[in-house]
Amino acid sequence: MIRPPFRFVLAVAIAIGMNQPPAVKAQTLDANGEIRLISEGTRLFGYDVTVLNSPSSTLSLKTFWLSWLPGEGNFLPTQPSNVEAPAGWTYTVTNEGSSDGYGIRFVTTSTPLSPGASVDFRFVSSDSPSALKANTPYYTAIPALSSVVYSGIQYGTRTELVVSYVPEPSVTVLGLLGLGVWFCFGKMPR
Repeated sequence: MIRPPFRFVLAVAIAIGMNQPPAVKAQTLDANGEIRLISEGTRLFGYDVTVLNSPSSTLSLKTFWLSWLPGEGNFLPTQPSNVEAPAGWTYTVTNEGSSDGYGIRFVTTSTPLSPGASVDFRFVSSDSPSALKANTPYYTAIPALSSVVYSGIQYGTRTELVVSYVPEPSVTVLGLLGLGVWFCFGKMPR
């Protein structure tokens, strides 16, 4: 059996490897959102929404559309007001008519949300926390906080998500926390 010289085999392997197309890394957009009740008045509720572009994302986020999915519609039961977007972001309240709910589209052209970063949005609504945690009354199988993010201005790579409701700390939890602090530090020798 005749063996080809090692250098020849190595040269052939390198030549074959150099003719392969470069590997293409998939572009990903992985985001999540949380909503918190920040104020409660007479039939009005103030909400803060935090959107995080996951560190595992390879793309920046330029559009966050709260309570809307492509091909479905808008999901908030009532029209939001007093919407606030951070510097560099704008918003549009969306609605497709009387058989549709409401959504809020936030976009930026100047301050995209980088992987690992987060941004906060605010709005006021007559929708209670229980209404936001439920399915939308317009499309009964879809959670009211179903949302979408895009890498572009309503185009590009997209990820659909359901914004999580984060409850306020209850009086019981705060009381137990205070009791625990007193127990730990109240009995210290002086």
